[in-house]
Amino acid sequence: MSLPTDLELGAFSSGEDPKERLAEGLHSLSRQGLAVLDGELWVIAGGVIHAGHVLKSSRQVAVCAWEAAPRGEEETWAMFVERCAEENLKITSTLNPERDFVPIPSGLIHYNLTWIAQDEYEQIKERAG
Repeated sequence: MSLPTDLELGAFSSGEDPKERLAEGLHSLSRQGLAVLDGELWVIAGGVIHAGHVLKSSRQVAVCAWEAAPRGEEETWAMFVERCAEENLKITSTLNPERDFVPIPSGLIHYNLTWIAQDEYEQIKERAG
């Protein structure tokens, strides 16, 4: 399963609002039946991925990560995919890197998402017992 060409080509572009690009990515993945399980805010500068960011409040380095709640027993795959997309959008809408972290140039902010197809999810679930 592949991403739409524009989404794939734009994955590391820095010219657009990263939250708009994130919303496009979440919608594209969910339309393909892929559940977005979690994500992280990354800064890509000089060809290097930086997952840790300095908090303004404490000056400590922190990783900005989130995850959707696990699939419920009675939840269909389609319901799970939709809920994961909604949870990711809700969580990321509250993120404010400019407020929370020592200044990060906005053109360097990217969102890393982890997604999974239903067959892969079921295989992992079976192996876990």
